[in-house]
Amino acid sequence: MGSSRVAGRIRVAGALIVLLWLASTLGFASCAKGRGGAGKIDPELERSRLAEASSLLEKGAYDEAIGKCSQIIACNPNCADAYFLRGNSYFRTDKRELAIQDYSETIELDPDNAKAYCNRGSVLAKNGELVAAIKDLQRALDLDPYLAEARQMLQRAKHELSLQQTGP
Repeated sequence: MGSSRVAGRIRVAGALIVLLWLASTLGFASCAKGRGGAGKIDPELERSRLAEASSLLEKGAYDEAIGKCSQIIACNPNCADAYFLRGNSYFRTDKRELAIQDYSETIELDPDNAKAYCNRGSVLAKNGELVAAIKDLQRALDLDPYLAEARQMLQRAKHELSLQQTGP
C-alpha cells in the first residue's frame, strides 16, 4: 500500500475518532443501556434528558429542546413525553404540522393524555380546522374535566365555527 493511501486512511480514522468523541461529549453516543442489560433504556437517563428538554423549553431555547427530544426519541421511540415536549417546541416555533404530528404520536402512545389532545386541538384551531379541533378539545375535557385551557379553546372554536356557518 502506498504512503499516500496509508496517510489517507489515518486521516479518516482520526476523523472518526474525533466524531465519536464529539458524539459522546454531546450526548449522542448511545442510549446508555440500563443496568438491566442490552436493549433496555436507562430510565434515570431518560428522565434526566426529559427534564433538560423541559428546562430548555421553559427558557425559550426551542431548537435545543427539539434536539434533546429528538435524541430521546432516537433512543426510545415509545417515549410519549418526548414527543409531547417536542410538539410544544414545534408549536412555539410555529411549525404547526410538525407539532400536530408529535401530538398525534403522543396520543398514539398515551391515549389518555388530555394535554396532548388539548394542544393538538389548539394547533388545529389555529390552522382553521375547527371541526377536528372541537373533537380533540372535547376529548381532552372528557379525559380531564378540569383542564381550563381546553374548556376555553373549545368555547372559542365552537364560537368561530358558528360564525363561519351563519356568517358575521
